[in-house]
Amino acid sequence: MDFSDALQLVTGEVADTLGAVACRDAEELADLIGKSRRVFVCGQGRSGLVARAFGMRLTHLGLTVHVAGETTAGAIGRGDLFVAVSCSGSTDITCLTASKAKAAGATCVGVVGRRRCRLARLSGHTLVVPTPSKARKRSGESAQFGSSLFEQCSLLLLDALCLMLGRRLKQSHARMLARHSNLE
Repeated sequence: MDFSDALQLVTGEVADTLGAVACRDAEELADLIGKSRRVFVCGQGRSGLVARAFGMRLTHLGLTVHVAGETTAGAIGRGDLFVAVSCSGSTDITCLTASKAKAAGATCVGVVGRRRCRLARLSGHTLVVPTPSKARKRSGESAQFGSSLFEQCSLLLLDALCLMLGRRLKQSHARMLARHSNLE
């Protein structure tokens, strides 16, 4: 396989997966974000990187966002939104954190690879990115290692959601850029 073949395989998998996402679930997440006082994001490994990237874009849109577990993240509570990203929906620390957010009265959303998982049961809302988890890999599923397909699709899906939110909130690129980190 050469690079062109690999790239075509990856982009084909991404296009097929994103085409299977329920847009109403993404719209529901956008509505929840719009109603929330603050947004807390959570995830582990590469899913955690996707959650952080999502949180960063929400900050650029002018929202108050925290990364769960960071020292600057205050107490979560009623009126707050907790968004956890996990392909398997069974990562212990992510599920424990979701459980604590729910107990504190926050609205919880799980961005997951399948609807039937522990995180989906803990969350009041789910956004399913229908991909195989690394634990249930079979031949004929994603050619990519681990949960790469989930992470790629989650990043693109959440970026599209931020684009939509930016338009809803009438946020120009100039206003967003003014909120971008200037300590780089």
